[in-house]
Amino acid sequence: MLKELSKDSYETFIFSVAHKSNLTPKDAFHFNDKPTLYWNTKIYELDIWENYEVESLRKIIIKIIYDFDLDLILLESPSVELRRFDLDFLKLAVENSSRTIIMIQDELFPDYTLWRDTDLVWEYISHMRNISAICPTLKHRNLIYKSIWVKSEVINNIFDIDSISVGPKKWEYITLINPIPLKWIKIFEEVAKSMPDEKFLAIEGWRQEKSYVSNFDNLQVWDFVQDQKLIYENTKILLVPSLIKEGWPRVIVEALCNNIPVIAHDIWWISDVGNWCISLLPRPKDLLWSVVDPYLSQEDLLCQANLFIEEINKIKRNASNLADTKEVFHSIHNRSLLQLKAFFSWVKNDLFENRLKFLEIKDILSDSSMENDALQVRLLAKWNRNNIFLISDWKQKYVCRENIFNSKSENIDIVKNEKNILETISELDMSPKIICQKNEWKYLLIDYLDWNQFDMLSTELIISLAISLGKLHDYKAFQFPWQYFWIEDKEEYDNTTILLEHYWAAKQILIKLWYAEEHNILLLMEMICEKLKNHIKSLNWKNDNNYVICHWDLKKENIVFCFWVAKFIDWEASHPDIREVDIAKIFSTFNFTPAKETLFLDNYWYSGTGIFFKRLRLFRKIFEFYELALKHRYSYWADESSFENELLSFYEKI
Repeated sequence: MLKELSKDSYETFIFSVAHKSNLTPKDAFHFNDKPTLYWNTKIYELDIWENYEVESLRKIIIKIIYDFDLDLILLESPSVELRRFDLDFLKLAVENSSRTIIMIQDELFPDYTLWRDTDLVWEYISHMRNISAICPTLKHRNLIYKSIWVKSEVINNIFDIDSISVGPKKWEYITLINPIPLKWIKIFEEVAKSMPDEKFLAIEGWRQEKSYVSNFDNLQVWDFVQDQKLIYENTKILLVPSLIKEGWPRVIVEALCNNIPVIAHDIWWISDVGNWCISLLPRPKDLLWSVVDPYLSQEDLLCQANLFIEEINKIKRNASNLADTKEVFHSIHNRSLLQLKAFFSWVKNDLFENRLKFLEIKDILSDSSMENDALQVRLLAKWNRNNIFLISDWKQKYVCRENIFNSKSENIDIVKNEKNILETISELDMSPKIICQKNEWKYLLIDYLDWNQFDMLSTELIISLAISLGKLHDYKAFQFPWQYFWIEDKEEYDNTTILLEHYWAAKQILIKLWYAEEHNILLLMEMICEKLKNHIKSLNWKNDNNYVICHWDLKKENIVFCFWVAKFIDWEASHPDIREVDIAKIFSTFNFTPAKETLFLDNYWYSGTGIFFKRLRLFRKIFEFYELALKHRYSYWADESSFENELLSFYEKI
């Protein structure tokens, strides 16, 4: 990838980072400033003491970014093991570089299904959501979005096609690349054992920690091979008995680029290459899964080995009639190359636009205490039509939101609303502080919060969240200056039923548009909406003036924890309402159990009446229904029949 980018005038570097136990606190970092050269890319080595301090790591990363003038940092996601270092490096790269992109290579990225209830994983994922990501296949993109809600671009793995294309071949070995448990070396060994007249070759991977030792006379082992042509010149059949969800199967595509037959398990993206060019075998059903050392019974092991042997013999019998795959897969590689160049061309243009923004924002900060010579501006995120920039120098950080309006007056009231709210509750210290606003509300500058986000809340975090929300709702200094808000007439709030019906009607219209052609689903949703409305009308809302400051958009993205203290961001929707709205949104967002609800309310310190708990249950149902619709609306994996069953179940529980 870097070789291809360097051809397009990109200056590229590789920083190889390794944990070392033999370093000392005094010399916790060792940076080798004499690089090795690989193609046109300089490779630098950075050794880090395993007990490093984050602040020391920050200084090293900032120095590297400034010394090498890095506009873009590419990080590879962790696979089997997620370490504190991976999180710290991602976090510091995001904070200090112009742009960071993470490359997710296979399914073993930090997925909560593998490391459930691990705060480290959720913190890592929360930072992944704020940057760009690329992954090798459409299936991976869907899986990543489904499991951790990270959006990504699909770019198939790129390789140097000239370095693997070979001429006349020796057709000597049946080959396996990377003989480790995850690639099921045991199946390969069983095949070699059963075919003593054939020559087999196992080639070690570049990351292999322990050397593989062969116990068979007809099975040779080669160390990691730098010259890939040597592999394909000597290979007559490639075996890929892997049992994990592989990413883009590079070795398979390289083999097919050389007209080498491939036998592989029918698993994940491998099956998408196509059964016209690969001999696909069924994956064993009774697989006891372990990431490090998967286990297969002896009976299943022999069965799988026999399937591979049958396919090898079939290929040998039909050697003269094998499909010509070389031209097709050269075309696939060229298409992937175009995808890569198009993506980085877009990134390059985006970085150029950021530099223009930098000049504009720098002018805004000319009267601030920030050091302009050391000033960096980086795009953090794009939300709706707003750009969020991180502004930093050596000493301090701010967040600048660029509000993009279709017309001069559009949404200005929303921005003013947020500014007024933040100024009103500033003494509560539960939100960013306003620094200034410039250019007729185009730019709003606020304090940067060093925060973490979590998708699952521990007991401590639930208590912290309850205390912070209670402080907000019980803030007595607020005297309801109605002119601050969208609705300036206080009389409109005398009957909350009106507000709820208008709110839910809008949601219902959206849902109708989404499912207009699915009549059964639409009918069920209308029935649920009607049932919810009847519940709304059955409660007594009149003459209830117990209004508080409500955030009104307490989704996961807007709840952050600074040193384990809950704070709230994005106050654009905030306005006076009853407290049940915010609490129900939290209960729904984090899918609180009854025990967690009780824990929250015990620390929220509000003695609610019967009507309070009825409203709370009702609002939670409304939010859950909306989230249910959203989940299926934006899912690539949406299944209409299962959605219909979920709706029926939801209707019965209302």
